[in-house]
Amino acid sequence: MYNLDFELNGKSGVIHIDYLTNTNVSESGFDMLTHLGFDVNMCMGYPTIHASIKNFEATGYRRLCGWIQVLKCEYFNSPEETSPVHTKFIIDSLYSNELPFFAYGYPAELYDAPCNNLIAPYEKLTWTAYTYLVTMPTHLTQNTISYLAGFQWGYTEWNEADKREVMLSPLKKISYDDWKNKLELLQEQFPKFSYC
Repeated sequence: MYNLDFELNGKSGVIHIDYLTNTNVSESGFDMLTHLGFDVNMCMGYPTIHASIKNFEATGYRRLCGWIQVLKCEYFNSPEETSPVHTKFIIDSLYSNELPFFAYGYPAELYDAPCNNLIAPYEKLTWTAYTYLVTMPTHLTQNTISYLAGFQWGYTEWNEADKREVMLSPLKKISYDDWKNKLELLQEQFPKFSYC
């Protein structure tokens, strides 16, 4: 369990983060995904994360906020390599290619449980999520998305003796400077929004 402080519309709140290893297919919701045609038990050992807003002084429309999640996927030819042969960044949007948000609400909650993202011909993947609590683009924010708080988390997976191994990365707070480093990517993929 981790807590991060933030402020929105002059009111303070706390982001409560549960960051755990997935040990239960039903609890993580993977039992609902059997129609996708893969063994849902493969999710075991991967991370789950649930971020919710607690002790928030704001009420009503002042509570509106969202989550943006940027993924960095680094691929390696072997488990022993430390320098990736391929890296890609992805805006992890659940809704459509028109919205950069992973979640939003009054206030927004975030849940994610990645699983088995290693692709051939690579033998190792480091999957890192940069997760930002942000303002929503409304007339109250001059249609601008702004950083409120952020954290980094993820995992490394690799093949060893025909078995998939997974190691969670530590969760850590990330700063406004980290958000600024992602603005070019956001502006490129979602140009109709303004960012601060």
